[in-house]
Amino acid sequence: MRRQGRHQGGGRPFGWRFGAANDHGGKARELIPDPEGQAAIAEIIAMRADGKSLMAIRDVMRARGLRISYNLVANTIARHAADAGGAA
Repeated sequence: MRRQGRHQGGGRPFGWRFGAANDHGGKARELIPDPEGQAAIAEIIAMRADGKSLMAIRDVMRARGLRISYNLVANTIARHAADAGGAA
């Protein structure tokens, strides 16, 4: 399901939204990039590349109205590094 871009269960990943359920009556749903969330992810990655701490990034994102924790910031950065092949 991961290779097909489908949600595997649990919470919705930050920066993504759920699409329609699959055509076979199952609960697997497609993950669709959320433009606002993807922009926030790009800002998080850029701030971290500039040397900002996880807490500072969290505070900037919270000031913009996002309900975000420093753990979510750390997980977002780690996911980006994994998706980029470790080059983040």
